Amino acid sequence: MRKPPDIFTRLARRGVSDEYGTIKQIVSFGLPQMILLYVRQHGHRPISHVLKQIEQWKALLAKDSVVPEPQRSELQRTVLGTEALVWNTLIEANLPEVGPWTIRLALMPTGEREGGGPVYIYPRTRITAVNRKTQEVRETIVPYNDPTSSSTGDAYQKAFEELGVYDLLKKGFPARGVVSARKPEGWPIFTRHVIPKLYELLLPYYQKPGHHSDKRDRAATLDRRAVYPKELLEDMVDILKVEHHYWFADYTVHKLKAVIQRYLAKKASSTKSSPSASTR
Repeated sequence: MRKPPDIFTRLARRGVSDEYGTIKQIVSFGLPQMILLYVRQHGHRPISHVLKQIEQWKALLAKDSVVPEPQRSELQRTVLGTEALVWNTLIEANLPEVGPWTIRLALMPTGEREGGGPVYIYPRTRITAVNRKTQEVRETIVPYNDPTSSSTGDAYQKAFEELGVYDLLKKGFPARGVVSARKPEGWPIFTRHVIPKLYELLLPYYQKPGHHSDKRDRAATLDRRAVYPKELLEDMVDILKVEHHYWFADYTVHKLKAVIQRYLAKKASSTKSSPSASTR
């Protein structure tokens, strides 16, 4: 029996392959990666609780004389790696606006390539804070930290304290509005952002005449197109499974269609209630 074409072959046949960079940006690259990884590892725990436990582990390992050296070093690397993830999440969840300040991070070049272009080998990080009301500018530099041997948290906490904004950083659960208590496939980041954007991008490539509906056809034009092409839904499901297999392994066309139906209903409702719609 011939194996059905994979998702990339099907996309290429529809002329969508040139769009895969945009698809990747919508489905993967455009997501808050650190926040999602944090949730995967730490669930719905507040950042402040995780940081407190990390400090307890660091203090315990610093004075430990029971665990043999190889295992203690491995534990220390694990704790420091976890600390780096949590701090990256804290930064992603808070920046750029922290209280009245706009915060920018920029890697500092360590050299220049032959023929031009900066080189970043173990770069330091410049953190700039600009007060949006007074235009006051504050700046500090964070040295390069190898998260397997030195504390990322200590370096960044010191930097944000120097800038006077550490206490303004929100250290609660970092993913409100991104994830929810539902299974990952039902998280707001996917149902309100990823799936609607992916649907709008791909729909023109799957247009075909739609099925008759008395309710819709009263106001429809003769060239009304299918809203839920079967091939589109199947390809969207496969894209989600390829990009997020851990979260979408059991996802179905039926579940996807329900999400799109809710999105289109909300879109139609907002269009009808907009001032521009009422004045046409």
